[in-house]
Amino acid sequence: MFDLDTLLIVFYIFVFSVFNFLSTAIIIKYYRPQHQQNNNVQMFNREDVDRLLETQKNEIMMKFSKEKEILSKENAVIQSKLEKNQNNCLKLKRLLSVYENEMKKVLNQPLSETDSAKLKKALNENEQLKKKTIELEETNSKLNNEIQVQVYKSNALRVRADSRLENASEQLSEIKKVANKEILALRLKLKDSQSRLALEKRQYDDMAKSSVEFFSNAPNCNINELSNHSNDSSTSNGSDKSSPICSSSSSSLNNNSWSTSDSPPLSSFDDESDNLKNRNTTLTIPFTRRFNLIYYSSVIPMKLPQLDEINYNIH
Repeated sequence: MFDLDTLLIVFYIFVFSVFNFLSTAIIIKYYRPQHQQNNNVQMFNREDVDRLLETQKNEIMMKFSKEKEILSKENAVIQSKLEKNQNNCLKLKRLLSVYENEMKKVLNQPLSETDSAKLKKALNENEQLKKKTIELEETNSKLNNEIQVQVYKSNALRVRADSRLENASEQLSEIKKVANKEILALRLKLKDSQSRLALEKRQYDDMAKSSVEFFSNAPNCNINELSNHSNDSSTSNGSDKSSPICSSSSSSLNNNSWSTSDSPPLSSFDDESDNLKNRNTTLTIPFTRRFNLIYYSSVIPMKLPQLDEINYNIH
């Protein structure tokens, strides 16, 4: 058995030898040396041709021997590898034969009943598991479809809720604006009412001070003057109803009079006059442009402890 490399080498040697032979034949036939051409002598002798052929033969043999040595070395290496592979193949064949024999023995042995029953159970369990896996896949597909539907619904609800929240926020902002405007208006009204109340309180305080001063000056009148005033009022039949009890009270009233712009409402002083009548007095408090306190004709002398009660009612 020869490899391609060896065949190529042999073919190369053969071609080279043929080429050398043809080249020598052509040289011998057509080439003439110059000294022979000039002297009209023949090109080569028989001896020269033999010598040339021997040299060519020796060179070819040398090359062939070298190539033969190389090929022999390569052949030895290849044979060693081949022997190793053959040994490995033999070992593998032995192992395969042993394995086949053992498998034949195992297969030829009859199975026990327990092993067959176990195999049947295992096969049945395998089939049941396959059915369960198929059912689980179906349920999973159904659940996935339901989840997708729920997700779609939740997204739609979320969009609706967002739109409603936006509308509600817009409405709340509008309501807040309206409420802020109303609050500002109410605050302005409160300020106006507070300013009015402050003015009314000031007017009421001024009135209370004047009344306190009046009633503080009232006890300075003499009892005789009161009795004379009562007698005069009874004899005159009400002709001097507007005359004061004493000069000091009239002077204090004239000094503590109000203008029309500072006069308090009449209803509050009418209430005070009603309170004085309930105290068994005939003291009335009519109001005109100026604040004048006048006793009517039937005046009952007022006791001193009643003055504090009158002041309290006025406050």
